Amino acid sequence: MGPGIGKAIAGAALEAEAGIYRTNLTYLLGEIKNRDVGPALAKLLADPEPDVRSAAAFSLGKIGDLEIETLRVTAQTDADTRVRVRAIVALGKGRQKQVVDWLIEFLGHADPEVRQAANYTLNQATRQDLGFNAYYPESRRNRAVDKWKKWWGENKDGFEFPSRPEGGGRRGRHFETEVWVDEVPPQVGVAVPMPPPAPAAAAGRGLRVVEEEAPAAPVVPVDPAQEVPEDR
Repeated sequence: MGPGIGKAIAGAALEAEAGIYRTNLTYLLGEIKNRDVGPALAKLLADPEPDVRSAAAFSLGKIGDLEIETLRVTAQTDADTRVRVRAIVALGKGRQKQVVDWLIEFLGHADPEVRQAANYTLNQATRQDLGFNAYYPESRRNRAVDKWKKWWGENKDGFEFPSRPEGGGRRGRHFETEVWVDEVPPQVGVAVPMPPPAPAAAAGRGLRVVEEEAPAAPVVPVDPAQEVPEDR
């Protein structure tokens, strides 16, 4: 795409009156991965529509290490669980040491979905699994948090973020234990890539979080009246 296209789309996303247009354009900002749109995405994190805020968090995660402080505040304070979860996952894409500190703090969050998202993101960012589960009793969770704090205190200074394996690694497949299916809203334009739905809790079994990658645009069905009959 030519220069300036990111800012043009960001401006349109901020000015669109309909929430569905703001949402679609915000997802598109993540697909073009233009780093100049970080400030616009930060503003969209404060949009009155949770779908727009969720899209902004998703797109910031696609781009990388932008607006991490704004994402942290969103993860702490947003009223919508889906937005908080997306913000936490986006934080992990930034690959910064201060983010690991924040993620460990989120293991103590009151919302179990936020806790499990933080644990998943820590696992992905550090390739460590220290036995935390958001649905364990509080005393058991606290012991696992203490393990994280101890491990990070011993390794933070010399820590280097591991490279992500091509096509996802064994740990990524470990978390992808359920397929999340969502219907495409009929009013969403087919040319705009649709993101996956937000992770959800599975009572008693823990949260299954799937690495967020936008799937291909939905296929427009063919009108049977326009189909060409096969030769017999």
